Amino acid sequence: MNIAKVVHQANKAYCEELGDFSQLNWEQTDTDIKRSATVGVAAVEANPGMSAVESHEGWMQFKLDNGWKFGEVKSEALKTHHCLVPFDELPEEHQIKDLLFVAIVNALSGVEPAVIDTAMADELASTKIELARANEALASCTGGTDKDPKSSATTTSVLNSPKKGPKIS
Repeated sequence: MNIAKVVHQANKAYCEELGDFSQLNWEQTDTDIKRSATVGVAAVEANPGMSAVESHEGWMQFKLDNGWKFGEVKSEALKTHHCLVPFDELPEEHQIKDLLFVAIVNALSGVEPAVIDTAMADELASTKIELARANEALASCTGGTDKDPKSSATTTSVLNSPKKGPKIS
């Protein structure tokens, strides 16, 4: 099994869920991106208990060593990436990508996983609850449906199911 391919495809799927469709399937991906994933997997496997923070630091060092620099927009052609910042400065969804990367590598390679920092886990759980509440509030305003601005499709989210309550006139 090619663990680098698995984590790449999982990361691609996660990014697409966030609305980022910039990543290609493994087979079409640039050699440098494949090498980055492969080096990241090897680092996690060689360092049992590696944290997402340490994995991100290794990824950043790999990018910097290969001519990448920080840029507001991710561009393979310009070798710029908006995630070339310390882990604690990443938006939460990008921190989650690093957590998922390490967790998948650990699961597939049999490496004993690191204990997630309790404060970080609590913060992630709190943010998830806040997002769920925001979705519920949106649902109460929209009747439980959200119109996707990029398409003509209307979707209903499980979190956005309308609440039964008194009718306000």
